Amino acid sequence: MESWFNIFSLVFTVSVRSFWIKKSFWIGIIIFALCLLILFPFSLGTQVIKRPDVQIGCLWAIMEFVAALCISRMFTTEQEANALDILLCSRSSRWAILFAKICFTALLIFSLQIPILFFWMFFFNVDFFSITTFVLNLFFPSIFFSFGSAAIGAFVYGLTVRSLAKEILQPILFFPLQTALLLASVSISLSANSLDSLSSAFGQQAWWTILVLYPVIFSTLGWIFSFMLLEE
Repeated sequence: MESWFNIFSLVFTVSVRSFWIKKSFWIGIIIFALCLLILFPFSLGTQVIKRPDVQIGCLWAIMEFVAALCISRMFTTEQEANALDILLCSRSSRWAILFAKICFTALLIFSLQIPILFFWMFFFNVDFFSITTFVLNLFFPSIFFSFGSAAIGAFVYGLTVRSLAKEILQPILFFPLQTALLLASVSISLSANSLDSLSSAFGQQAWWTILVLYPVIFSTLGWIFSFMLLEE
């Protein structure tokens, strides 16, 4: 157990240091999100974006693009500076390595959601006082969304790591798996804002089940197949 935790801490620390060296990675994704926050109001029109369901839907659509971009850039040899390849050549626990990458990626996605939320309130002219309760209710869906996205991304990366066309396969596999997680986040957000436009077909409890099960399912699959997925 101590050895497992040491490997986990090592991989997590290496990921943090790699990210700190390339801080422009985080800033670049924020700029990308800002571009989307500007484009959405222009494309939809000022009257449409006044609707709360459209505002929340746009927020989570932007979060989805940000999560996909973050994962695609995280799991690359350039971003890892070959550190992950060196660790995989050792006899370290594949599950410890995989779980450390999931946790760090989830933390990174969640850290990106915080400034995006405030910029979203500004560009979509959301009342700060009326959104306080909504932000509190958004906290746990954001955590599940981040961890679920990271788990799906790590699992898909493990499946495509040895593929020559992994840049093409990753989004093809990632987005369909991510769809239910995205819809669950949107529906729970609407329910938190006293709206049920998108959650009439399924109750809030059902979507909470999806949000909880996605990280559990893909983390478990990653643990079961960790040696095969990350084998050189």
